[in-house]
Amino acid sequence: MTSLIISLGMLLIAGWLQPSGGAPVSETLMVSGHGATDLAGFDCILIGRSVRVSRVCHDAVRNIAIAEIGGRNVAYCDMTRDLVDAWLAAPSMGRFHAALLDGRHRCDITG
Repeated sequence: MTSLIISLGMLLIAGWLQPSGGAPVSETLMVSGHGATDLAGFDCILIGRSVRVSRVCHDAVRNIAIAEIGGRNVAYCDMTRDLVDAWLAAPSMGRFHAALLDGRHRCDITG
């Protein structure tokens, strides 16, 4: 009986913690050259197989990717879904980044 009461209490608390309208809460990151950036609209993937790349977030509508590279969040423009998929499938995500993305697609707006 006690566990049932605790479970019901947790459900009520979870309902109170939901934002109004049930809208999901999005994450905001500090992105190099962009400042605070809302990840609403981005699909994010945690990366466990790369030493340098920890996470890749992609907005397919705007063709923008934000990646955590060496502990910094960096933005990349003109990033089609095919290009992001190729990066995610590359044998070395770090080498793919260095060779094909960093100089060509990086899009800092504040220097």
